[in-house]
Amino acid sequence: QVAALLGRQLPQIAERLKVTLDKLQSPQIERLEQVEAGLWWSRFKERNSHLAVDWQGEVIAGNFLPGLMFDSVAENLLQNALAKRLRQSGLGISVTFSDGSLTVSDDGPAIAPSLASSLLNEPVNSEEGLGIGLYHAARQADGVGYSLVLAENRPGRVAFTLVRRE
Repeated sequence: QVAALLGRQLPQIAERLKVTLDKLQSPQIERLEQVEAGLWWSRFKERNSHLAVDWQGEVIAGNFLPGLMFDSVAENLLQNALAKRLRQSGLGISVTFSDGSLTVSDDGPAIAPSLASSLLNEPVNSEEGLGIGLYHAARQADGVGYSLVLAENRPGRVAFTLVRRE
């Protein structure tokens, strides 16, 4: 099982590392490699099919999105939700893709208001990491015409949404 998991994840991890190294060597505006939305969604679900997550949504054919940015932000949101599940056993996680927007939500407790107000606007203290993941994801999204927002924050529903700016 572990070998199968690594086999699914390694190509994506290698690609993300390559992109990160390229950015560090020559910082520039994020490349806007457009990917067909349905293809991106099916690949993302396939890479993460081993996870106990409620996958929802359907894709309208012919829509395109910035694939590298979606990969990076989606992985960050999903990993954050999984880390929260480790702290709160039985937490339900849902990933919804609809009309070019991606929402990752959980049914756990709300984020404290003091933390929620700064979460996407600056690095914050984090139990699991450096506290820069969501901040960086929000900057990535902003750089290519998208917004990452805390769409809901109440007990039983915490949801982050990645959506194209109007």
